[in-house]
Formats: sequence, C-alpha cells, structure tokens
Amino acid sequence: MQTIANTVPHHQTLSRPLAGRFARALGLGIATLVPAALWAVLISAVASWIGSPLAYQTVVITAIAIAVFLGLVCAPLILRLNH
Repeated sequence: MQTIANTVPHHQTLSRPLAGRFARALGLGIATLVPAALWAVLISAVASWIGSPLAYQTVVITAIAIAVFLGLVCAPLILRLNH
C-alpha cells in the first residue's frame, strides 16, 4: 500500500523545515527592526521638535538598543518549536 510519505519527492520533505526556519527568522527580523527604526525616528523627531536635536550616533544606539530588547523578547515567541 502506498502512503503519503512515499508519494512526496524526497527534496520537498527537506525544504519545508528550511522554509519554516527562514520564515521565522524573517519574521523575527521584521518584528525587531521595523519597530526599532520607527521608534528611533519618532524619538529623533520629537527631540528636534522640542528644540534639542539628537546626534546621529545617539539615534543609532537607541535603535540598536530597542532592536536588541525586542529580539530578546520576541525570539522565544517567534522561534519556539511546535512540539
């Protein structure tokens, strides 16, 4: 008797876990980098608006700190195994 496992070509069974990992890594990147960039731009705009513009280095360090924090919080949620 032929089962579903025998009908799927071998190369397709190997690519699915890699595609899932890539999608999760991409999701983690988006979940950390987009909000970090948004908040850094917002903080910079507010600082300029109140008359105290921030240095470029300060904005970059702030964005990196936000991205690292979000990465530490989001990674366990996004990259967890489905066991």
